[in-house]
Amino acid sequence: MPEGAERAERAEAVREVDWSAFEALFRSDEQLSSPPRLRAVSTLVAGVLWLVSLVLLMVTWNEVAKRSSVADQVPWLVSGGFVSIVLTVIGAAIYLGGGPNLGRGRSSGHPPAPPG
Repeated sequence: MPEGAERAERAEAVREVDWSAFEALFRSDEQLSSPPRLRAVSTLVAGVLWLVSLVLLMVTWNEVAKRSSVADQVPWLVSGGFVSIVLTVIGAAIYLGGGPNLGRGRSSGHPPAPPG
């Protein structure tokens, strides 16, 4: 066998990599991620909550503008503003969470154990 062919054969043998550990890690990560449909539903729910919050702010603004006394305006500001903030925070939590796997698998900060 010529020396060049032998060297190429050795180099090819060295380049072989066992990708099974990487594939197992990739598959376990796929199993932990949210399904696309669940992600779409959570995005839709978050958007609806943000839209309701915006409408509530507009209603609150309109009702406050109708009142001339500050004592009559404060209840509208407090209730409308508070509920709007709560809806916004809940929408953000749903949007960022994206599914039911909050606290499952990655919450400890450790990668999942390889199967087997």
